[in-house]
Amino acid sequence: MARSKQEKAKAKKLPSGESPRIAVDPDSYLTKKPVWRFSDFDWDSEWGYASCSCRIQNIRNHIEKHLASFETMTWNEILKASGGRSSGNNSHHIEKNKFKASVQKRLNENKILSDTLFSLRLDAGTRLYGVREGRCLRIVFFDPFHKDKKLCAYEFGS
Repeated sequence: MARSKQEKAKAKKLPSGESPRIAVDPDSYLTKKPVWRFSDFDWDSEWGYASCSCRIQNIRNHIEKHLASFETMTWNEILKASGGRSSGNNSHHIEKNKFKASVQKRLNENKILSDTLFSLRLDAGTRLYGVREGRCLRIVFFDPFHKDKKLCAYEFGS
């Protein structure tokens, strides 16, 4: 039976420029193992190559050994690893404004715009700092002076 003019099928109009939204749990990275990216590493600053080679012989091996160890863990395990003087987290997020002014200036010069950096503890006096994006940590600089309040990148007590 033919439809009358009044009963013509109407096509559903899709909103232009929109795509279906997919819900993603923002904490889903916690169950995944980390990956690293060094393309934004600041090789030329005081926390770049010079700092990498000044305190620890064979620094590349030192960093690779620790990163390989972290690759066996999930982000949740990394975040829950505790120790230190106050038995707090060894690795954690730090607000960018908690770093020394010179570090903040260099991060801005390099267009590292994140409000927080992730501090990854390699040993008692050594940290890698980066921007965590999902399961990837974009490593931006190295701080072998974490125990020395005058030389380290972080502003203690702020």
